[in-house]
Amino acid sequence: MAFRLPTSYPSIEILETNQSDKIESIHTLLYDGSFTIHSFQCNRGVTIIKLNQTKCLCPPAYYGRWCEFFTDRISIIAYLDQTTLPKTITNLTLKIKANFFFNDQIIDHHQFIIVPTIERAKKIKHRFCLLYSRSADMLVHKRDWYFYRTDIIDNHPYSVHFDLYTLKKNKNVEEIGSWHYPIYFDYLPSHRLAVVLRFPSRYENRTFNPCSQRSCRQNSTCLPILNQNHSYYCSFKSGYYGKQCDLYEPHCETCCSSNALCRATHGTNPYCICPLDHFGP
Repeated sequence: MAFRLPTSYPSIEILETNQSDKIESIHTLLYDGSFTIHSFQCNRGVTIIKLNQTKCLCPPAYYGRWCEFFTDRISIIAYLDQTTLPKTITNLTLKIKANFFFNDQIIDHHQFIIVPTIERAKKIKHRFCLLYSRSADMLVHKRDWYFYRTDIIDNHPYSVHFDLYTLKKNKNVEEIGSWHYPIYFDYLPSHRLAVVLRFPSRYENRTFNPCSQRSCRQNSTCLPILNQNHSYYCSFKSGYYGKQCDLYEPHCETCCSSNALCRATHGTNPYCICPLDHFGP
């Protein structure tokens, strides 16, 4: 095997000219009046110019034309306890999808990847935000919610579910369980939920499997709720949804790859749980 090293290089004069041009362009930009004006128009956001109009790219904690309003949100800190992982999945790549529920409807979600061999060497806390809906119906509900103290104490319509998937080398995706956490302080504009996700010690003991004597409807699978003893939930098979698990989303046949899991959503395109080494909407 042979290779050739370059024998000619740009002259020093050219390099100096290019560097001076860059510095001059930066100085021109800094002293440009329009640049100075636009830079401070967005509160904690990024300003862009689109068709001669100023637009703001707001961070999750803010919204509005100028990012001037606070977003009602839940700040999540999640950590998976590696010491409780079953031996059957200790070397598999894991995907966790955090779903923010209002009753039975997902209003926001976030997913992250866990590689156990990496996170055993360095503990990683996954930090992200889940946003409350600002639809007209949800804003009315939140406004009226404050006037009923009994509802605030006894009813908790908001919850966060951490659904766990294994990404296998044969490109298959399998859901194996979930952690469910109710939100007790949903009347607060900002709330923090810090969780340590653990497998129960009896996870691999079939005697204590909550699904051993229970069954779900057709087109769904019984899976354990990992932080609630003897509790289970029915997970839809790919493409199915509805209270009776009898509705099918036809867009799943074209939106997701054959090895992905397709999850129907309310009024938008289906959500794809991608297999190992794959990504996309």
